[in-house]
Amino acid sequence: MRSATGVTEWVPTIDVSALSDPSGPLRAQCIQQMAQACAESGFFYAVNHGVAPATIDAAMEAAGAFFSLDKEDKLTIDNAKSAAFRGYIAQGLENTNGVVDEREQIEFGVESKAAPPGVMPYYLRLQGPNQWPSDATCPDFRPAVETFAVEMEEEARRLTGALAEVLGENSDVWDRFFDDPFVQMKICRYPGLESADAGVSGVGAHSDSGFLSMLVQDDAGGLQAQLPNGDWVDVPPIKHAIVVNLGEVLQVMSGGKLRATVHRVQRTQRNRISVPYFWNPRLETTLADLGVSTGDASTSSGTHGGRNEVQLEYGANAFKSLARSHPRVMDRHHPDLCVVDGRVMVANAAR
Repeated sequence: MRSATGVTEWVPTIDVSALSDPSGPLRAQCIQQMAQACAESGFFYAVNHGVAPATIDAAMEAAGAFFSLDKEDKLTIDNAKSAAFRGYIAQGLENTNGVVDEREQIEFGVESKAAPPGVMPYYLRLQGPNQWPSDATCPDFRPAVETFAVEMEEEARRLTGALAEVLGENSDVWDRFFDDPFVQMKICRYPGLESADAGVSGVGAHSDSGFLSMLVQDDAGGLQAQLPNGDWVDVPPIKHAIVVNLGEVLQVMSGGKLRATVHRVQRTQRNRISVPYFWNPRLETTLADLGVSTGDASTSSGTHGGRNEVQLEYGANAFKSLARSHPRVMDRHHPDLCVVDGRVMVANAAR
């Protein structure tokens, strides 16, 4: 399954430069390669994409600079201050599948005004401002991260059009649902292990709850994807490549033809920095709006102890995922809500 270089055959490398030319002769070949990868593994490496290598390098350097700060400085943007789940999360304060994640990170989204407290539908509370470290402690951080986000959005739009073609639709069929996209972006640091202990988790096994996930990573390694037979394969770093994988929303939209693959991060003896970017339709979008039959696709991914039910309204799916992972934010900002059997409910109604 693995080549001599360690790159898994199960996670192919695809040159996506042809996607920039809607009428180019190589576009159909690229779409076919994406179709095969999304059906078989749900993962691929995108190379020759539209995100400049210098932009990736600057974002990774900004991440390293932030994580080198004293804890007191990092906690000035503690995500417990944000009703929209934005800001810094210290190691041990997030969980996946009920298991504590051994990483620290910053959560970002689309910059906007804060939603009114208690607004309904509750998922509108995910709108709000980001928290940024001060220029005094981390100069050039915000410009580097915002430039990276802009270029990743442009690439995400190209990939979205291509995925529509994979499902036999016109490339612009979903454009109106991404006029005001819900974007989540993280900057993550996984601390290295002091010994060569194997099998130590950085973030537990999970599938992504959204539409499309894109990741850049340093050369430390640790990312793994799960084969259909339950085995795990490495998804090792390729410099300046974007690791692309699909979320549960796209799996349901495709009637199960495209895969939202379970993956995890195992810690190594080196610190690991990664920048995942999650591209999603606007919060109010429903799967019915997207116009693709759900077919026989299951609405449960099998992670989170069978409680990872995919909601048919995207905003509910997004809020559910964050609410389960960040109980401090829920307790402080959303005491009227709770997560029961994979659904977010008004607390009184859940009793």
